[in-house]
Amino acid sequence: MERSLSTEGRIFIGELAEVVGDLISIGDIRIDKATTIRGDVTSDSSVYLGERVKILGKLVVEGDLEVGEGVTIDPEKVESRGWIEIKNPIPLIIYIFLYLLELLRRGEEGEVERIIEELNAGEEAFLIRGKFLFLPRGCTVTKQSIRAPGDVIIGPEAKVVGSIIAGGSVVVNGEAEVFGRIKAEEDIILRKDTVVNGEVEARGEVLIDGAARIQGDVSAKEIRATQDTVIGGKLKAEEGVQLIPPESKEVEEKLKRFELGLDITEAFLEGEEG
Repeated sequence: MERSLSTEGRIFIGELAEVVGDLISIGDIRIDKATTIRGDVTSDSSVYLGERVKILGKLVVEGDLEVGEGVTIDPEKVESRGWIEIKNPIPLIIYIFLYLLELLRRGEEGEVERIIEELNAGEEAFLIRGKFLFLPRGCTVTKQSIRAPGDVIIGPEAKVVGSIIAGGSVVVNGEAEVFGRIKAEEDIILRKDTVVNGEVEARGEVLIDGAARIQGDVSAKEIRATQDTVIGGKLKAEEGVQLIPPESKEVEEKLKRFELGLDITEAFLEGEEG
């Protein structure tokens, strides 16, 4: 059985990525050029396939299908109830500008100012908030693991079956559960009520918020955790283990610094939640 990635939001996949399994979304699915999907792709909305995308399973689209040049897919495995157009979908960076124009049209100048401030500050990227599943350029998803060259963010209440291996930092948000180990070249942040059924290993710092549970060993350069954290394995930290109070603002401050340095360059959606 291969891995399925399912979301109630939208799915964005960067260039040169590989997914071994299925993609299932209520919203749109946008796959950038030269990415390979070794499974089925199903969307209740529209699907956009960039140049040289390969889909080795079925493609089921309730809305419109836009296909770039050199796309590989078996025509007998395509089901589309909307329009099918063969052309190059707009690049993701242009999509971001269209998003900014839509924010201005809706009168959300504050969000636009925030994005522009981050760009002017020389940041490599900005994060547009909301519900989505985003796989960055060069990541690999198999039934055993998710591997990304940069940072990984797991959203609230998500469930990940398999290990997470990141070339940057990893953030697991509140009430999410990971069935596997987490390994990061930089920091790992586990927010309140998260559960990790495996080992946690970071070259940098591991910061654990209130009532998180880890069913495995934790190793890092430094470990900081609240007193109500439950760890079922051993702790190993070169610079020691520090207990922080549950009401400490340290987790929020760490996350704020992390967000400013995100390695995500193509995250965008229709707008913020509520």
